[in-house]
Amino acid sequence: MWVQLVTWSITRATGWNIDLVPTRPTSRRAFLVSVGTIGTAALVASCGSDSPTPVALESDPAAPGDVHVASELELIALYSAITQAFPDLAGPLTPIADQHREHARALGYRADAPLGALQIPPTSRQALRQLIDAEERAARDRQEGCAVEPEPERVRLLALIAASEATHVLELTVLSEIS
Repeated sequence: MWVQLVTWSITRATGWNIDLVPTRPTSRRAFLVSVGTIGTAALVASCGSDSPTPVALESDPAAPGDVHVASELELIALYSAITQAFPDLAGPLTPIADQHREHARALGYRADAPLGALQIPPTSRQALRQLIDAEERAARDRQEGCAVEPEPERVRLLALIAASEATHVLELTVLSEIS
């Protein structure tokens, strides 16, 4: 049904009758698989450390009044506290924490993140679960931020950060399963 709706929309908008073009019907499963593949590729591509430096947007570098900057700083502090408590996790967690530093800089924050006193669970598995929960919240917050942000460039930046944080959830989930 959705194929007929798209066909009708294209015909009405462009005047092209694409019903005359012979095509094999696309199943809903094939469509969803292709969308999932493209989405996964976009997520993986957006979370690399060798990517160009994001455009810095204007923000008050003295105080993290922006909720997204404050959230990134909290994530950085959480990663630092967990790597101090569990040095064996420093190897896989340090690159992710570095990406959060890049996110904070891209959002306009120019100072080092202060370390605060955080509650760290007694086991590394529980600490990873805490990181997964924090990353899921952060990705959700960035997605919601896209809906209310008036600046298109900032919406793009928040979407890229949300995608990056979603891939962090996957990385941490795999890490928690092998730990």
